[in-house]
Amino acid sequence: MILKSLDRTDIRLYEYKLTAIPQKIKAQLEFRVPARGRVSQEIPIVNNSSQEWKVIATLESSKGGGFALNRGQMLVKKGAAENFSLAFSPQWVCQTTGLLTLKNESTKEEYEYELKGIGEEPLAEDHIVLSCKARETTHHTFEIKNATDKS
Repeated sequence: MILKSLDRTDIRLYEYKLTAIPQKIKAQLEFRVPARGRVSQEIPIVNNSSQEWKVIATLESSKGGGFALNRGQMLVKKGAAENFSLAFSPQWVCQTTGLLTLKNESTKEEYEYELKGIGEEPLAEDHIVLSCKARETTHHTFEIKNATDKS
């Protein structure tokens, strides 16, 4: 900025350097999947700038939340695109919440995703047909899967 007096005897030059801090961008994601199932969502990071970006992901979820992220940080080269993969896989019928924050260290932009996961009744895992005759005893052994890894 240049300031001049009316008679032009005093001229001053000012240089300002400003840094703008962007606001958080918020969004919501809802996952609905049968128990013991899995669903994933790709979150694209597109870098159209002239510098490389370092993006850090932070995932917070309630206990037993079932949310998972494929990586905690990534470098996105200029003019390129990369994806964070967010997955939800509930072990049983539940409703859970979480918060995913993606922070661009280069531009200071921050994206906040409010997560909601709903685990629904599980789907049938098999179909068994037993053939038997009336008034005769038939034996069949059913395999029972233990999703908790407990003996």
